[in-house]
Amino acid sequence: MSVLHTNGLCPKPQVLKPCLCERNSILCAGELLNLKQIFTNISQSLAENEKHFHLFDLKYTTITELEENTFSDITFDYIQIANSTNLKLIHTNAFNSSNSFIHDLAVFNSPIVNSPPNHDIFHLIRSMINLRNIQLDGTQITEIPSNAFQPLEGSESQVQTIMFNKSPIKKIGNYSFYGLKNLTLLGFDGTSLEFISSNAFHFENHTNELLTIYLDDIKPLNGSSFDINSLSNFKRPTTIYMGNNPNIKFLDEKVFRPFFEADHRNEILLFKNLLIDCDDCRSHWIVKETNYLKRFDLLPLKCLVCKSIQISNSFKNYSSY
Repeated sequence: MSVLHTNGLCPKPQVLKPCLCERNSILCAGELLNLKQIFTNISQSLAENEKHFHLFDLKYTTITELEENTFSDITFDYIQIANSTNLKLIHTNAFNSSNSFIHDLAVFNSPIVNSPPNHDIFHLIRSMINLRNIQLDGTQITEIPSNAFQPLEGSESQVQTIMFNKSPIKKIGNYSFYGLKNLTLLGFDGTSLEFISSNAFHFENHTNELLTIYLDDIKPLNGSSFDINSLSNFKRPTTIYMGNNPNIKFLDEKVFRPFFEADHRNEILLFKNLLIDCDDCRSHWIVKETNYLKRFDLLPLKCLVCKSIQISNSFKNYSSY
């Protein structure tokens, strides 16, 4: 028989110490914490229907691992881990009791790694069957594995946003986001992506929901980093933001023309500080057809017009960009 959870009732301070409880949230910060013991104590002090809380917020500078079943039977809607500067491992079953409750998972400036099978951060995420928003900023995750976010058998992904910012991610595996039909935002700002393979952004289902992708401030990314089919399998209208990528000097027609042809609503937003090489004629294809040209925003057109090619009069009105 399932228990009807109500808002968590804050335990007495001596039970929580050194953690704090306020407004249906538990904050654990500092240096000396035995989280497993603290949550065992919390569990024992509360009735069965008083054990659900909105937020768990961890700012713990010396913890190195979140162990299996760290939180006993205490459950949360939102997990936030920030500035836990020695936290490298999260056990695949660390949040067991909360897996069906958690809507949001955010990690900031904490050196978490992916170390299967016992500390598989992606299996952990897949186990959170009602998860909607994922933010992994400033971790030490270096790769998004193939099928990373594939929903567990019998479940349907609710994930809407995924942000991997300021992390050393170099590679995206095949079909990593394949089953995420509700995904609307995907970000890789400040990562170390070197290459995007043909199936990295291959989605399973067609949808009319707009997907926005951020590829910004990625120093290794260059004009040859995209497989020919890497941007043509979104199966939904897609906007790609690009900028501050110092090694992208041209936009390959073999990559970006199929992106435009896949959906008439697809767009690319180029920030003005994206330094397209004015002498590289591989970007000139964009100005040949107004259908493609109008689907760019903040386009530094002067640098898309190869100096060796005479631009037609019909495009001169764009030269002020």
